[in-house]
Amino acid sequence: MHFRLALSATLLTGTVVAPASAARVELADDELRINIGATSLEQTRQIRRVLEGEFGARIVHRLDRLNATTVIIHRDDLDRLRDHVDIDRLAAYVERDGLASIPDDLVVHQAVEGSDRPGALATPNDPGYGSQWAMPCIDIERGWGRFGFAERNVTVAIIDTGTDLDHPDLASHINTADDYDFVNNDSSADDDNGHGTHTAGIAAAVTNNGVGVAGVLNAQILPIKVLDYWGTGWWSDVAAGIDHAVQKGADVISMSIGGGYDSTVKTACQNAYNAGLLVFGSSGNHGGTTKNYPAAFTSVIGVGSLRSCTQISGFSGRGFGDDTQEGNVEIVGGGESIYSTYRGGGYAWLSGTSMSCPQAAGVGLGYMAFAPGKSNVQMRHHIQDNADNLGSNSTFGYGRVDAYPFAD
Repeated sequence: MHFRLALSATLLTGTVVAPASAARVELADDELRINIGATSLEQTRQIRRVLEGEFGARIVHRLDRLNATTVIIHRDDLDRLRDHVDIDRLAAYVERDGLASIPDDLVVHQAVEGSDRPGALATPNDPGYGSQWAMPCIDIERGWGRFGFAERNVTVAIIDTGTDLDHPDLASHINTADDYDFVNNDSSADDDNGHGTHTAGIAAAVTNNGVGVAGVLNAQILPIKVLDYWGTGWWSDVAAGIDHAVQKGADVISMSIGGGYDSTVKTACQNAYNAGLLVFGSSGNHGGTTKNYPAAFTSVIGVGSLRSCTQISGFSGRGFGDDTQEGNVEIVGGGESIYSTYRGGGYAWLSGTSMSCPQAAGVGLGYMAFAPGKSNVQMRHHIQDNADNLGSNSTFGYGRVDAYPFAD
């Protein structure tokens, strides 16, 4: 059993003072928020009995499928918790619940132009498509030419700040029966930030409807809000959101978030991958090789950012990783000056690996829709093999994600 009671995630956006609607990120000065994991559900239940009976702990999450529990304890109880014989015997880890956030350096500005893909076979009638320079780069137009624009019965879980549930270019795709807000503990994952709406549109905005922009695939969106108005949230809420996505039948998870290592999130990502999902994460906007989680977990496909069809973004996180070794970048996609949906029914240009991640997740949706006989592991390996090699694997991973063909 290990104790990690220093803050276990790096807050990428600096000091945050949350508004009243997002006050759950803050704790009283005499409180600590702790994640405790075990190797079986029976051990987990025994730990909970100790926490509630002897420490008077307030349980925040009972993550049975992850054999994990999130609690709030009094700061003065920390040493007693660390030394408790039953906790030491039963717990696989005890960690302070850290903070995840959306990456920094997200700026709104004009779109750039460019594509090295000749001979497009199909383009949608969405009026904003001309501003979506990164779509032709991934060969999606040939994909549309072969498979068309029909609605597909596959779902992407957007684990983020929520989604604008009434957006005219998203609403018909949103699963409002199963969305959830883990920040405010309610069943309406509406977006009060804008980031989650933008990422949702990149993956699965309604395409070829004569409105707004095109998503990679006409698919269902499951919004899961784990980050607040300021784009910050608890790692335990992220883990709960991943678990929720699995239970509600998502096929793909897109997480444009980042921070430090967290054991509960690692377990949640691995469980999702073991359940047959494709899990995507943004490589981070720090421009270096420091591991950015959850992208760096081997169960997650880490996605870096391109500034053109062939050039890496200066901010894009580096460091090769795949299903055999931890690292930030498995593939890359368009991430600078990306035009997509935004809160309030609008549209905006944003830059960051947050934008390249859902583009790759949209390609993952295509595999789920058009290669149902393949396992998620086979799909992942095909994504790797089909990627367009652009250079160093530390910078580009296997290369630029390619939407055609979804399967050989």
